[in-house]
Amino acid sequence: MELPCITLHTEDRDGFLNRDGYQGVTDSELETLLQQSREAVLSLEAEIEKRQNISRDPPLGIKESCEKLQKTASSVRILGRLDVRDDKLVKSAVEIMTTTQTIRGSKVYQVFLQDILRHCGSALTLLCAASFGKQRIIALNGQDRTALVHYVKCNKTSLSSPALDCLAGEYAIPAENSTLFTRLSHA
Repeated sequence: MELPCITLHTEDRDGFLNRDGYQGVTDSELETLLQQSREAVLSLEAEIEKRQNISRDPPLGIKESCEKLQKTASSVRILGRLDVRDDKLVKSAVEIMTTTQTIRGSKVYQVFLQDILRHCGSALTLLCAASFGKQRIIALNGQDRTALVHYVKCNKTSLSSPALDCLAGEYAIPAENSTLFTRLSHA
């Protein structure tokens, strides 16, 4: 047996591997094993993400932006809402995300938001819009924008909250799989 490995156990079978097959395993046991395997995968992914984040400080060029992101995430987690300034930034971002842009700065911001949406989902897209706004993002160079997308992607777990999920729906942040998102990201 190659280590590390995952062994499966059922009422009638003790300590078998998935490559051994599932003879003698009932349908309900298979469903239970599948659900437990999914939970194990999520747990392992979260642990890997956590371990990678411990040793990785944000690059100097985006350190202030990362701190602002954490501060906004904490505020939303506690209050369950955006403040007046953040509300305006998010409404502006939704407008930019849902319309064709012709001005360079607006295009840069739209692409950044699309990258966050694609890699991190609508809740963290809302968080980025509320934390930064268009001006802060277009002031970053391309390398720092990429680093910021990477930072958000690597810190999804610590930045996410149910309140952000609710707000993303309330503000109608486009879903990654929406036809609008697909059309605009290929424009």
